[in-house]
Amino acid sequence: MTQANLPTLLFRIDPAQNMARFYLLAIEPTLFGGSSLMRCWGRIGTKGQSKIDLFDTGTEATEAFGKLVRSKLKRGYWRNAPGQCELQARSEPVGRSGARSIRILSRDKLGNQIA
Repeated sequence: MTQANLPTLLFRIDPAQNMARFYLLAIEPTLFGGSSLMRCWGRIGTKGQSKIDLFDTGTEATEAFGKLVRSKLKRGYWRNAPGQCELQARSEPVGRSGARSIRILSRDKLGNQIA
């Protein structure tokens, strides 16, 4: 199995825009000797949507796979390194900036210092 045939999971997380998306790509054989490109995408924590594209050869599926991965990486998605948690790939955990803004609002409203 080549590297392109392994499932690839991409993430795009931006707390400022309330964005937490995933995109999963995998090449699988079909029953009739062809190849299929399976895609699943959506908001993290949901089932999302899926689509299967059928190709006559594995080469065509691999080319489509590469094209989709390149376009997603250009749009700001990043690839999770094997054995590494997706949150460790970023410099700051996802929920951290959102929690900080909630504390600031609470301090302003209550007038107390919240640890």
